[in-house]
Formats: sequence, structure tokens, C-alpha cells
Amino acid sequence: MSSNSQEVNVIRDGRYSQVTNVSGRAVSRRSILWTWIVSILFFFFYAFAVFAALGNLIGVTQIANVLGANISFVGWIVLIIGIVFPPIIFGLGVWLGRKRSVLSRALVLLAGLGLVAIVMINTLQSIRLGTFFI
Repeated sequence: MSSNSQEVNVIRDGRYSQVTNVSGRAVSRRSILWTWIVSILFFFFYAFAVFAALGNLIGVTQIANVLGANISFVGWIVLIIGIVFPPIIFGLGVWLGRKRSVLSRALVLLAGLGLVAIVMINTLQSIRLGTFFI
């Protein structure tokens, strides 16, 4: 079987299949399953960050409507970055951890989640609420 000029050999023994790639590195199906489980688990943590940013967008928009004000350009940029930043970092973490062990992938995704949390907390702390409104 040839895919993207890489050979993949499947060796079957009694319990599970073992997949080897061109580099000869054996990857068991069990390892692939754990890789998916870790990625999906971290996906939910990153999704929580996106939902929190969406909540901020909805909340600031409602406050602006109650006050009869408009959201400033800086306010829109901060709110949009809060929504877009976590998926970008998650994608980068999955890409960087794609050929690593399950533990390495989990650590890369955990470091990315920490980066997302730091950026969101620093953004909320350094920008006053009044900056969002014109």
C-alpha cells in the first residue's frame, strides 16, 4: 500500500495490528487510539476557551447596547483575537505533535493551552472595559 510516497506495512499478530511507516517506526493501533483520545480531550479544553471568548463578545456587545455606545476598533480586534487564537494554537499543537509519542503530543497541547490561557488572562487584565467602547 503506497500513500504519498510512503509505504505502510501492517503486521498482524493475535491481539492487535502493528503499523510501520517508511522510517521503520512501529506504531500500534492502541497508540493511535490513545493519540486520538488525547487530541479530542484537549480539543474540548480549547473549545472551552473559544466559548469563553464568544461569551465575552456577546457580553460586551450587550453592554454596549445598554450603554448606547459602539464597540471601538481595538475592542473588536481583542474580541476577535480571543475567538481565533485558540483554534490556531490547537492546530499548531496537533501539527507539531503529529509524529511524536502520545505523551509528547499531550505536553505540546498542554503548553499550547497554557499559552492560550496566558494570552487571554493578560489581555483581559491589561485592557480596561472602557477601552472597548467609543
